[in-house]
Amino acid sequence: MACPIVTKKMKEEVTCAICLLLMAEPVSISCGHSYCRRCISDFLKNLHQEEPSLNVFSCPHCRAPFRMASVRPNKHLGNLIEAIKEMDQEMSCEEHGEFLHLFCEDEGQLICWRCERSPQHKGHDTAVIEDVCQSYKERLQNAQTNLKQLEEECTKQKVLARKQISEWNDVKETLRRSSAVKLETPEAHSLEVHTVCSVSELYFDMKKMLRSYQVNVTLDPDTAHHELILSEDRRQVTRGCFQENLGNSSRRFTVLPSILGCEGFTSGRQYFEVDVGEGTGWDLGVCLENVHRDIGVIQCPQSGFWAIRLCVKKGYVALTSPLTSLYLREQPLVVGVFLDCDVGVVSFYNMTAGSHIFTFPRASFSDTLRPYFRVYQHSPLFLPPPDK
Repeated sequence: MACPIVTKKMKEEVTCAICLLLMAEPVSISCGHSYCRRCISDFLKNLHQEEPSLNVFSCPHCRAPFRMASVRPNKHLGNLIEAIKEMDQEMSCEEHGEFLHLFCEDEGQLICWRCERSPQHKGHDTAVIEDVCQSYKERLQNAQTNLKQLEEECTKQKVLARKQISEWNDVKETLRRSSAVKLETPEAHSLEVHTVCSVSELYFDMKKMLRSYQVNVTLDPDTAHHELILSEDRRQVTRGCFQENLGNSSRRFTVLPSILGCEGFTSGRQYFEVDVGEGTGWDLGVCLENVHRDIGVIQCPQSGFWAIRLCVKKGYVALTSPLTSLYLREQPLVVGVFLDCDVGVVSFYNMTAGSHIFTFPRASFSDTLRPYFRVYQHSPLFLPPPDK
């Protein structure tokens, strides 16, 4: 899809200076300027009616002299105009027919001005395409670099897996020959589970194990968006009206209604809980210290965010790229967030039902991690103290 700025410049080059529209059947004259065939014909006809003996005319654009015999079709320009018309069709909204000049950060798609005012995108963060184009180019380059690194790591893991399979086959052959030896493999329980499962019978053990890594998390007011209101003990945050007396901290979120925890994590294992109650919308998890806070970004691991979301439209989702739908048997009133910085694991648990929600693929964290929260209307978030 062509960049709107480039498309605009191309249209300026193929606009007729007489009718100010895209040229129809473009023709060129000896000075190099081009016009619609009908426009230049009418122009010459009018001049000839005023002075029948006139044989040399002046270009309407640069006033350079030219003769009628120099008027010739410009096929290359005609092909360019057809291509521009096709691009205009591609850049038009299928539903409204308007030009797609906006980008919806929440949905990750191009929209027109009528889409922005529709209920589907009401309250979403949107920006003009030109403002976010460069940012997404940089992210795409970073994503390509990450994919290359992942491909190299995958190749190494395949080689290791083949070696382990070969060694294991040798072990199995040895065990087959030794009828006197019997091995019993103990059942293992790991924090790193990649499917939703109910472990109600192990709930208290799991809760005790997770809380052995629990840290005391409080909210950082210097990072709070101007619409967020904090309690005096900095454990509860609510979204309200815009506040002008908060000061202009360089660490503050100015686009997304978000806030960070005061605590930063660089190594070891940490766990904290978030009381989401019966709110209808929230984002929570962890993010890198250096994430963008003054522009709209798509929250995903490639942008430095490891979080899950509840929203009215899509329900529970993990903020991967693309989004991963989460199917929970019970509504979580309290969500547990487990982080292992050394291994690169971020996991989420439904502490109400005692079940695992989601674990992100292993990552290598390049900076300090902070607890991350995005707050929606009528859905306050509360951080219980560790001893509760």
